[in-house]
Amino acid sequence: MAKWTLNGVQFDISPQRDTGWYPELVLAKQHIPNSNTTLLQVGGRQSEIRKAEGFTKSSTVLQTLIGSVGNSVSLTDHHGNTNTVFVESVITEEVMDITNMTTGTFKYTISMIKVS
Repeated sequence: MAKWTLNGVQFDISPQRDTGWYPELVLAKQHIPNSNTTLLQVGGRQSEIRKAEGFTKSSTVLQTLIGSVGNSVSLTDHHGNTNTVFVESVITEEVMDITNMTTGTFKYTISMIKVS
């Protein structure tokens, strides 16, 4: 596991499940009826995006992740790079964990867009 900090709250992520920053192409597809080809219009690149997954038993981390959706926040990744990111989505799922049945363990997936 590696450590990330989101708005001052530190949490674990799985480095193997981190995509790193990558840009998406701006792409429009158009298919004309009865045609055998598709017209593609490529118009540059969008802001860089990143997805990562991890596990947490901390309710503070869970609430910070969920509360960050739709907001621009400060993110410091496990490489020590700090960026302002817009959190597009956080998907959580409770998983069975015999070591901590009362609190629960949550798997999360976070999707972000780099602002700066």
